[in-house]
Amino acid sequence: MLRADFHHHIDADPIDGKFVRHSAGELIDRAAATGLNVLAITCHESVPYDGAASRYAAARGVLLLRGMEATVDGHHVLLLNFPEFPPGVCS
Repeated sequence: MLRADFHHHIDADPIDGKFVRHSAGELIDRAAATGLNVLAITCHESVPYDGAASRYAAARGVLLLRGMEATVDGHHVLLLNFPEFPPGVCS
């Protein structure tokens, strides 16, 4: 059985980062500790983490999906598991 969470923000989020206090690594550690197998970090309009976060997650048994919370026609839409990091605020 897979346990997944597809909508989380981190302290590097350009919008929610002002009140979210955990880093990607801290979120991944918490996901692993609670038994999640799959996690998506979905910051607003950006992917402020890099391949190191994916490797860190994999070492803890968590598949980190590329994610972003994009604004499309004024609505928030989650983008998940796209093949490459989009240009912009990416590490």
